[in-house]
Amino acid sequence: KDEEVLNGQDPTQFIVSYHDNLADAEAGMNGLVSSYTNTSNPQQIFVTITNNVTGCSISTQSFNIEVQKAAQANPNMDPIVYEICDDNMETDGDTTDDSA
Repeated sequence: KDEEVLNGQDPTQFIVSYHDNLADAEAGMNGLVSSYTNTSNPQQIFVTITNNVTGCSISTQSFNIEVQKAAQANPNMDPIVYEICDDNMETDGDTTDDSA
């Protein structure tokens, strides 16, 4: 989310950190590490943008993360059965030009 959070600002000039709570984000402490496992669903994540030259935090924002179940193909249906047949058998009598 760094690019989205920076919204066009030069990523070499800023440090983006992510936090579990607003107090940590405002203090610039206890940043989340990758790979992160959320503790609630949805969960609010707080972001701090800090100028890496001055050390000043210029923004604290937040967004929600949510984990959803993966989609399943045809979970309640029988598999589709395809038959291979001769597409021209009736017109040409040739059984070698089969198609699916």
